[in-house]
Amino acid sequence: MEAEDRTPSLSQAIMLKKLSQSGDLDTDRICHLLSQDKPNQREKVSFPYEEIRKYFPDSYSVSDIQKYILHLVATDYNRHRDRGKERDSR
Repeated sequence: MEAEDRTPSLSQAIMLKKLSQSGDLDTDRICHLLSQDKPNQREKVSFPYEEIRKYFPDSYSVSDIQKYILHLVATDYNRHRDRGKERDSR
């Protein structure tokens, strides 16, 4: 835990306990388990609601807005990726 500067999550602690009880716990397994990202430690992207809300109809829910933004990002990413493939094939 000191080497990774992390403490185990509940699910990681349960796994460590099971490995210990079965005699399969070793330094490599501990390091591997603790080096995994925990969902609450992943970086997130967020925007102030007020800044984004003005670009969407009142009928859009937060979920609708999120889906639409992800669609726009994916579409733009794919367009740029395809342009790069076209340039590379020339």
